[in-house]
Parts: sequence; structure tokens; C-alpha cells
Amino acid sequence: MVAAKAATPHARSFLKALRAVVAIARRTVIRDDDPTEGIRVKVRATAGFRTWAEDDIARFETVYPIGSRARLAFALLLFTGQRRGDVIRLGRQHVKGGFMTVRQGRTGATVVIPLHPELQAILAASEAGNLTFLTTATGKPFAPGAFTNWFGTLCRAAGLPLGLSAHGLRKAMCRRLAEAGCSANQIAAISGHVTSYGLIGHEDPTLSKQILDVVEAQGEPDIKPDRLLEDFGREAVAAIADLESSSTVTAEGH
Repeated sequence: MVAAKAATPHARSFLKALRAVVAIARRTVIRDDDPTEGIRVKVRATAGFRTWAEDDIARFETVYPIGSRARLAFALLLFTGQRRGDVIRLGRQHVKGGFMTVRQGRTGATVVIPLHPELQAILAASEAGNLTFLTTATGKPFAPGAFTNWFGTLCRAAGLPLGLSAHGLRKAMCRRLAEAGCSANQIAAISGHVTSYGLIGHEDPTLSKQILDVVEAQGEPDIKPDRLLEDFGREAVAAIADLESSSTVTAEGH
């Protein structure tokens, strides 16, 4: 039974559920052995979530205008670089003095993110809820799974490649920061990554090689978000803003 599931992404979850059933059976004396004992599921190596390319980002922005819930969700994911579970909790109470302060649910790290000018404009143009910027069609906060499904539907409706997700925008933010010349500490000040392994996205080949370069240059011990100063985040956003300005000038010059 487990062997039949071994090649699927759900193999580990299936084995865990099966062990729970067996545990109940043994407690109720339905059986006295554990057929799952010793069984291991080999986790397949993957590149993780697909990173959004600039063409993907441009397409989403073309399909969903500023003022829409879709564009608001997209901007919060891209310009804060936070995980889905943290983005759906963000609200005006997290914003003060041009910064967004977030205590990450997964790591417990607190990151202070300078608000990107484009995100500020989108927040100003959007109808956001009182406690959370993002709400469902009925005005309630999103549950993580519901948000994933909703955002995935938006991506498919926009004709984007399969495999793009909300988490891929977090990785795109890290890529942009690396391309802007930010150090590993500056990137981690925004993303909240605690290790270099997490920062490079499990060696996702679609991430900019510059992320690997800055991590190798500084070393993993330097990445400690709980000890970083606000300046790292401020410098990171300034760098990416400069990069975007340079790109605009170049494009207009042609």
C-alpha cells in the first residue's frame, strides 16, 4: 500500500496517517503488531517552489490592475518577501513610519521592512480591511490553504506557467535584491531567512547566481535576522529602487 504511494508527493503524509490508524488499532487490541514499523519514504530532491521571472511578474501586473484584490495580494508577496502565512496576517497595524514590522510565524524572527514606493501606492489605492489588508470575497481574513487556492486560480487565469505560486514571489524578491547588489545580510533582513540554505532556496537553479555568490562570500554565520539593524533592510530596498530607476532610464533612452 505504501509502495503504491511512494512515487507521489503525498507519500510521507500517507505513511504518517497510516501509522496513526495502526496506533489506534493497537490501543483497541484490534491488532498487536505495527506493519508500518521500519518503513521509510525517500524524499525526492526538488528545486522547491518555482521563482517568478520578470516576464511572469509583468504579465500578472498587466492582467490585474492596481486597485484589485489580486494586485494587492501580489504586491504584498513581492515587495515584502514574506511567506504566505505572514502575508495574510498583515494589516495597517503593522505599518508605521514608512516601515512594516512583521514577527514571522514560522521562525519567530522579527523583520522590519521599508515600504517600497510601489507597495505604498498600491496600498493607498486598495480597499483594505481593518485588521488585514487581504480578505476573502465575504470580507473575512484568508486561511492559508484558501489563499493558496485563490492565488493559484489567479495565476492560471492570467495564463502564467504552471508551477508559479505565492511562495515563488518571495523567492523573486530575494533574486531582485541579489541582482541589486545586496549582501546576504541585507537580503535576510527582508526575508527573515536564518540560514544560507534557506536563503538560496534549496539551490533552486532559477535563482540568480548572485545569491549564491553573496552567501559564499559572507558565510552562513553572518545571517542572523534577530541581530540585524533596520539599516540592512533600508539599504536593500534603496538598492532595488535604484536598480529599477536605472532600468527605466535605459529603456526610455532606447
